[in-house]
Amino acid sequence: MDDSDCGFACVNIPSCFSFNLAAFQDTNGKVLCELLPSDIYNNSDKLIPYQSHHHYSIASPCISWPCQNHGKCAPQYEKNSYVCVCARGYTGEHCETDIDECSTSIWPCDVNADCHNTNGSYSCSCKSGFIGNGKTCTGWTLIARFSNSDGKNWMRDDGKWWYDQQIATGATNNPSVNNDMISTAFWSVSGSEIKITRSDDPSHIPLLQTTGNCLGGQTFRSKITSYGDFRNGKVWASDLCLGSCTVQYGGQYKSTDGFQQAECSGTIQSANKIGFWCDWSTGDGSVMMIGGGGSSCYRADHGVGITEANQASLTIKLFHL
Repeated sequence: MDDSDCGFACVNIPSCFSFNLAAFQDTNGKVLCELLPSDIYNNSDKLIPYQSHHHYSIASPCISWPCQNHGKCAPQYEKNSYVCVCARGYTGEHCETDIDECSTSIWPCDVNADCHNTNGSYSCSCKSGFIGNGKTCTGWTLIARFSNSDGKNWMRDDGKWWYDQQIATGATNNPSVNNDMISTAFWSVSGSEIKITRSDDPSHIPLLQTTGNCLGGQTFRSKITSYGDFRNGKVWASDLCLGSCTVQYGGQYKSTDGFQQAECSGTIQSANKIGFWCDWSTGDGSVMMIGGGGSSCYRADHGVGITEANQASLTIKLFHL
């Protein structure tokens, strides 16, 4: 069989689009003809040159490889024409135009991420304050501010801001304002960890950040109030903290009010902890005690939400962080 015989055989079979013909006769004096269901254009990646065979495909404008950027040329034999099937990320008659995925109607990244267009693709990166792969970004939600220059909000006798406040108060979207604030996120957003930053630090480097899933999927209010109802002067503890979470310190914590005992391991708590509803002896208590506490660590008079009632109760405010 020669090339014309093999070609006629391919033409007479509708499923044949190309063929391979052996370059040499076999031991019986015959030439192998292999009929193929595809062609060089649609499966160019599978074409492997061999000296023992010749490949024949139907004549087509695709022979000039007009499709760009790894696009495939699909022959239209009846019209002696072609169409380009573009690789992902490209469009156009010859796949010459990059698709800007960042400008399409469907945002390809997380809502808290930036999109960066590249040739034939794109990348996502989480915005400042968020972590993740860009497709999924998790971050921090501003839930409250404890100011040492504000009035008696957090230490009201009735404990309203801790337990009952249902209206956001203060600058809830600006972490740099040094005034008391409570956001709806305080009672509506659940999470795993908490962190404390300074309002005068534009980088918001954590002074303290919990580790080990401190919140356990709860809201902050649920965490705080899970230890009991301490409204209207009810004493919450004596010589202990009702709960605690492990923390790591950073930033300007050594020079920040409330962190004086951050490196002190005391009778009721070690240095790497934040305690909840703490008290020591006949001294004052704190809603959140930072660092150690007890006889060697200045009682429980440091942290966030300090009471000056000589007992652990919500009556008189001394200062907040």
